[in-house]
This record gives sequence, C-alpha cells and structure tokens, in this order.
Amino acid sequence: MKNFFFKSNDSFDIDKNCENLIREIDKHLIDQNFEEWSKIINTYLDIPLEEINFFVKKNIFNSYDFKNNRFKKKIYFLLSPIYFLISLVYFFIINVFKQKKIKNIQYFHLLIDDIKSQRELNRYKKLVNFFKDNSVAIRKSNNSEMNFKNCFVFNQKRFFNYKLKKNFLNFFMKMIKLSFVLSFKLKINFLYIFLNFLDDYLFYDTLFSKFHFKYLLSHTHYNTDNIKNYILKSKCNGVSTVIQKNINSKNQTSFFYHADVIFTYSDSININRNSSSKINKQISIGSFFMEYYYYTQPSHTKECYDLLCLGGNEHYPNSANDRTKNHRKDYIEHLNWLIKISKEYPDLSIGFMHHANNKNNFEKNFLKGTNIKIVDQNNNSYEISNNSKLICSWASSMIIELLSLEKKCFYLDPGYRNHQFLGNIDIAYNLRINSYENFKDKIKNLLIDKKALRIKSYENLKKLCLSSENCSQKIYEFMN
Repeated sequence: MKNFFFKSNDSFDIDKNCENLIREIDKHLIDQNFEEWSKIINTYLDIPLEEINFFVKKNIFNSYDFKNNRFKKKIYFLLSPIYFLISLVYFFIINVFKQKKIKNIQYFHLLIDDIKSQRELNRYKKLVNFFKDNSVAIRKSNNSEMNFKNCFVFNQKRFFNYKLKKNFLNFFMKMIKLSFVLSFKLKINFLYIFLNFLDDYLFYDTLFSKFHFKYLLSHTHYNTDNIKNYILKSKCNGVSTVIQKNINSKNQTSFFYHADVIFTYSDSININRNSSSKINKQISIGSFFMEYYYYTQPSHTKECYDLLCLGGNEHYPNSANDRTKNHRKDYIEHLNWLIKISKEYPDLSIGFMHHANNKNNFEKNFLKGTNIKIVDQNNNSYEISNNSKLICSWASSMIIELLSLEKKCFYLDPGYRNHQFLGNIDIAYNLRINSYENFKDKIKNLLIDKKALRIKSYENLKKLCLSSENCSQKIYEFMN
C-alpha cells in the first residue's frame, strides 16, 4: 500500500506548493491497478486515457485544502465503504430514470452554458442579438426562472434521463470493485472519483446526444471540464470556448484549465499556460463584464470619490483565499493604509466598494468609525470608478480593466508580497504600490497637488486590457 502524504510549505509561494502537489499526484498514480482502472473506462466509454488521467489528477488536486493544509474528507479512503453505499443508490436512480426513447437531435449554433441566474444571463444580451433567432441555446444550472427572447432556455437535471450503454451493469460493478481495491491501495477514495467521472460522462453524453452545438461558451475560466469538452468535440465536432473573468491568479484555481479557446483581456494579461492545463488558443477581446456593465447597461450614476478602493471576494482573514503566510497580515495592512490616509487627508472623500456578490462584512466592520464610506455594492462599480479620481485595490481585476479608460489605478501590495493574485502583474508597470510612503506620495501628487500622472509606459498600460466596447462582436466574428 502507498501512503499519499503531502503538506504544503508556508515558506513557498502558493503556485510552487501547487506544482509540488501535482508532482506528488503524478508519482502516486504510477500504479498498475490505476492503469487497469483507466483502461477499463477507456475501453467501455471510449474516453482517451489522457482525458481520464487529466480528470483524476484535477479531482485529487482540487480536493486538497491549502488553507487547512490537508485533503478534504471526501477524498479519504476510509470513506470508501460509505461511497460504496452511495454508488448503489446512484446506480438505482440512474437506472430507474434512464432515458426510455431517443428523441430527434436539435441543432444550435451556440450553447451558452452553466447559467445560474437571470442576472448572469443578461450579460449575454448583446452577443445573442448578433445571432439568428433560435440559433442559441442556454443551459441553466438550476430551476430559477430565466427567459431570453428567441433563445431556447433549458435545464438538464443530473441523474435523470441518462443514456446508458449496453452491459452497463457489468461495467459498473467491475469499476466499483476495482475502485474499492484501488482506494485502499493508494489511500485515495477512488469510489468518489469514479462516481464523479461517470456522472460527468453520462450527463454530457446525454446532453450532446440530444443537442448538437458548433460552439459552447461559458464565463468562468477557472471552472472548465475536460470530459464535457471532449464529448462536445467527439459528438458535435464542437469548439469549447470560455471568457476570462478575472486576472489570472497563481493559486489552486489557476491549474487544470481545459478549453479550445479562451477570450482574454489582452495578449499581456491572459491565462497562464502551465503544464497542467490544455488551452489551444487565446484571443484578446477586452473585458466581457466591462462591456455589459459600463457600455451596454450603464446606470448613469453621478456617485464619485476622490479615492475609491475596490474589494474582492474571499480575501479577508481566514477566508478561502487566506492560504499564504503573509496574506492575512498584508490584507489588513492595505486597509490600515486607507485608514491612515483618511486621517492625514480628512477632506478627501474615500469609498470602499465590494463586488455585487460579496457576502461578508469584514471590511465594513474593520472600517467602522472611520470617514471611509462603504459604497452600496449593488451599484454600478464600473461607472463609480470612472467617475472617481483615483482607484486602488488589493486584487480586483477592475484595476486592469479600467486602464482601458485611462483611469489612474493602482494595486496596494505591501512589500510586493501579493504573489497569489498579482504575481503576473509585472512590477515594471508601476501598478503595484509596495509601501505606505509610496501610497501617500501618490495621493499627495495626484489628489492634493493635482500633478499629472507620469509613467513612461502609460501607453502600454492601456494595452493590458483592450477596449471592451465590442467584446460580443469579436466573439461573434470568431464563431462565424
């Protein structure tokens, strides 16, 4: 039996710890039983071995909790008996509710995939208007009411109406038995991995048997699925595309990307092609989100500030992103800079604004009692930023996006240690402020003395994010 033991090193940057974990996974999977496990799936489901290996490695990798420095419980091999019972229930459900009759295939030019709300769906209005009526399908991922004119909106449920192949029972029982054995040999819950893999396969095999799409598009570049993309390619000869949602981090979410095409901010600020990812092509279009919120659906607000600090999700101490040695201390330090500057220049109007989907009150409580205003996160952050004189942030992608409007934007990065989120932002761009003294100088020069911003490479800064006014048109032109 192999013992799978891994501990991240606090003295390493998060990306180095991630790379070390991948190497350990690679070594651990050099096993004859795992090869047999993969070959049986390969033979029965006709999925290439490289795609099977990619899926397994990604699942194990994502099961590591860097915050608590251990694997999540679901991957523990001691839970295999519980997952054996779960597998029997799963088998019963998918057989009772399996597809009884194959319907005629419906054809669409584009599938906009994995939409969770009407708010998300609305961002695609401009893009959809370029296409012919009824040539776009939208798969929502829940039962929420969503409507879009001249589009086919549907929700395909997990576990129901799956298309099962012949001799499925023999295959299933053989894999359950082998997964059980493999779990105890490799000390990883392979029953959990197998059920994940199988359900992914059955879900997307059924989907792409009922519907054919030339293109598939989603807007979460950090949440791609190689099994979905492979079946799309094999059944529909379709192209998987995804939109860059934010600046590329160096943490766990920046590994195991899988897509034919990623639509990025620019050639300079795109998605890292690390050894774990499979990206065929990157096309620069600007910010799809900025196109919607700034150009397509402006609110025409007049709200503005001398200094606006933009927040980000899950950055506060003990949050999901608190995974590096200096994160907690440096994050609090950048908030202290705001408090200190508000005391030194009390006449400045200073605001702190979170993303609309923020759910914590850490910053609100931390800044309570200061003259820093907490801006309503439901307002249009792009417009308020454009109205404001100076914008800063710990790690918001909007700093890069707003450069296309020639705004004065900076990251507050104590000691240049925010490698997790800013490691791909070259210090030479002069966008990262590493000390309070430098921050104070920027405030004094730009807001108090009202001097012009002098950066030799300022013209190059605008190229970090292309103009976002016509992102949808660029996507449409690629797909036609």
